[in-house]
Amino acid sequence: MKSFFQIMAWVAAFGVMRVFGQPTDVPPADPGMPPPARPAPGQQPVDPGQPTPAQQPGQPTPTATPTPIVYENIPVKTLWDQYREAVKKIETKAPDAFDSLVRLFSSEDERWLRANTPFLIDLLSSGTIASSSTEEKKAFVAEAILRNMPRDISGQPKFYRPVGSPYGVALVTDTSSGRPLDYVTLVYQESGRWVLYHPFFARDFVWVPQLAYYKKLKAIPNSPDELEYLKSGFAPFSQWARSFFTYCGYSTGEDARGRSSAPTGAARR
Repeated sequence: MKSFFQIMAWVAAFGVMRVFGQPTDVPPADPGMPPPARPAPGQQPVDPGQPTPAQQPGQPTPTATPTPIVYENIPVKTLWDQYREAVKKIETKAPDAFDSLVRLFSSEDERWLRANTPFLIDLLSSGTIASSSTEEKKAFVAEAILRNMPRDISGQPKFYRPVGSPYGVALVTDTSSGRPLDYVTLVYQESGRWVLYHPFFARDFVWVPQLAYYKKLKAIPNSPDELEYLKSGFAPFSQWARSFFTYCGYSTGEDARGRSSAPTGAARR
């Protein structure tokens, strides 16, 4: 059965998903033991030894993540085990649900989310949870972030990764709705562990557009990636994501733009 995966959202309330066909090529097995380091800093994957590029016009979501050292014997499986635990905490409204999720993000994604949490609380609640505790507000944001991410990861996600690279692409199957739904995300090796990098692209294609308009309406200065969206729409973000797919050897397969927003395998709302 041919499945589809979530990648990009056209924003309305929580966005209408852009969906692509599952790749026809068979991805390599998870190497389990990454080979020697091949640093690849910044937004565009580059050859080892190159300095982190400065933010250039047309490059959304500037990244401050330093050039990593890739360690051997760091299994990506640990990330998915911890992700499942974080989802359970969000669903049970555990006090540390937000921090459990954020702990799985790259340091740059964590800074982005924590900086924008007050805006997301107001944007998502329209001020209706103003009297809630800090923990309740953060849990509210964690629940919203999870709406565009898988809830139940089936088996071990397929993993695409150049030899020695700190970057990878993971194809994740979610079975929580009773039918397999495929999602794609970038992963990144940081401080000796694999983390989610721009997790499932929800930041880029769901939240950046909403924050861009929210801040503009409130006369709050927009961040560089929000300004880029207001100027150029999704195009530079799509090109940025595809550059990582190409670098990691991942093919998106058939482009399904223009089809129904909820075909088999579309992201759950």
